[in-house]
Amino acid sequence: MTQLGFGLAALGRPEYLTVGHSAAVDGRFDPAALEQLCHAVLDAAWDNGVRHFDAARSYGLAERFLGSWLSRHPNRRDNLAIGSKWGYAYVADFQRGAEVHEVKEHSVERLAEQWPQTCTSWAEHPITT
Repeated sequence: MTQLGFGLAALGRPEYLTVGHSAAVDGRFDPAALEQLCHAVLDAAWDNGVRHFDAARSYGLAERFLGSWLSRHPNRRDNLAIGSKWGYAYVADFQRGAEVHEVKEHSVERLAEQWPQTCTSWAEHPITT
C-alpha cells in the first residue's frame, strides 16, 4: 500500500516559494487567516485518507497550526504520523517580502534548540520522547 503524506510548508507562513502561493491564500496573510486555511486543507486531506503530515520548524507556524487542528480533533492523534525536520529556522517573522525566509544550520546546537520548540508547539498533543 502506498501512503500519501502532506507537507504544511506553504500553509504555515505568508510567503512560500510555490508558484501562485499568494493567489492560493487569497490575500489572507495574517496568522489567524492562515490557520483557518490550514485547518480547512487539513480537514480535506483527512477526509481523503491522508494520515501522514509534515510540519517543520522552518514552516513558519505550521507546527502550531497542526497542533491547534489536533486540539479540535483529539481522536485523530493516534491515527496519524507526523514528520518533521530540523536544521532550518524560519526567520521571516511573517514579514512579506523578507529577503531571507529560512536559514539552514545542521548542527547539534540547532537540534538541541529546535526539539523543545517542536514539542511545545503541540500544546494539548505533546510529542513524547
